[in-house]
Amino acid sequence: APPPPPDSEGGGTPSSSNDDKKKKRNESSTSLSSANADSMTRKSTKSGKSSRTRKKKKKKDDASSTRSGKSSKSKKDTKKQKQKKKKEGPQKSICHLVFDSVRYLAILASCMMFAMQIVPLIIVGGESTWLQIAVRCYLAIFCLSFVLTESRIPILRKLLASHNDNWILRGFLYTFIGLIGMEQDLAVKVAEIAAGTTANVFGPDYGTLFATLFMNITTWVMIAVGALYFLLGLLCLQGWYERLEKDHTEKVKAWKREKKREEGFRKQHEDYKRYEKDRREGRGEWYDDLE
Repeated sequence: APPPPPDSEGGGTPSSSNDDKKKKRNESSTSLSSANADSMTRKSTKSGKSSRTRKKKKKKDDASSTRSGKSSKSKKDTKKQKQKKKKEGPQKSICHLVFDSVRYLAILASCMMFAMQIVPLIIVGGESTWLQIAVRCYLAIFCLSFVLTESRIPILRKLLASHNDNWILRGFLYTFIGLIGMEQDLAVKVAEIAAGTTANVFGPDYGTLFATLFMNITTWVMIAVGALYFLLGLLCLQGWYERLEKDHTEKVKAWKREKKREEGFRKQHEDYKRYEKDRREGRGEWYDDLE
């Protein structure tokens, strides 16, 4: 039989061409697998780095959250301690606080009226007549007595007269002094108009405006406080306020005695613990010698 003709293109047999194709396929598959492995390793390194960065961020966030939590806890603790300090002891009722606010307003009005009478004597005392000076001195004495009475200091209340203990009479006195203050302001304006000292092209200066505003506010506050005292006295609320004040003072005294007793007991307990500790350590003979 004649031999098979050679291949015209490669000059080899069909089996050799098949082997070459298989080799090429194997090489391509190996190159693809290596590329895939490289890509996987890169991805794994990237994921590892990203996980590390995430862990670091989490740690930082946790640390910041713990710090913020500690700071918030410390702030809350300080607020609680302040609230406890404020809430220590017996507290006043709302009605008692309303009566106290009226009393503080009366003290403020009396102080303002006292300043309204004293300041003109210091600044323009030489230009005032003896009648104006006497009226201002009397009003200043009345305002000072009101301040001392409203402060409710026991010694001063005993020394002062009891003419303004009644709220109805006190309201009359407050309104009377406020009306006298209005009359003084009006008299000063009339005197300036009669003397011709108010003629100014630009109007009054800032000092004059402030003085007039201060006098108007003082007189109206004085009249309002007097009317309020008169109304409360007519409603017979003075006895209720006196009972509230008496009960509160008794509760405060009892609370102070109890607190003093607790402090003494705690101090005694601490001394006993210290004594027992020293006795266990062998230093109790010194205490025994003292006894």
